[in-house]
Amino acid sequence: MSLVELNSHLDKIEIDPDFPAFVAEVKQHGHRITVVSDGLDYVIERILGRYGLTSLEIKANKLVQQGSRSWKVTFPNSHMDCQVSSGNCKCSVVEQHQHQTIKGYRSLLIGDGTSDFCAAGKVDFVFAKNALVNHCVEQRIPHYQIESFADVRSLLNADR
Repeated sequence: MSLVELNSHLDKIEIDPDFPAFVAEVKQHGHRITVVSDGLDYVIERILGRYGLTSLEIKANKLVQQGSRSWKVTFPNSHMDCQVSSGNCKCSVVEQHQHQTIKGYRSLLIGDGTSDFCAAGKVDFVFAKNALVNHCVEQRIPHYQIESFADVRSLLNADR
């Protein structure tokens, strides 16, 4: 498809309505957010941009336009030894961030799928949906089951 066709499609995709408020609250408290996805960077940037969320750090697979109607996907965050065989190894991204994080800060994962399995075991706490809930239960990973970012917001605000 062309860039115009792709953008037209992406402009119809909605995000969790509580995500922008979650981002604002987290940033207001001076914390860092990184969107780590096994999806495509351009797609994520385009969708989040419609909500004014252009300053978020995004670690994802890279979509590169090759011609007027052709595209290529590259995997800048892949690792041959990725435990869940993702194009974007979330475990490696979590480990990089933990090395860069000031001591005393907690790392939280908000996730829902198999690409989150490895990372869930490396963070301090997990907010989980869908398949990630079962994984956390089976692996005895501390987590809280959520339905939306409204749940995350209320839990983080209760912690203050």
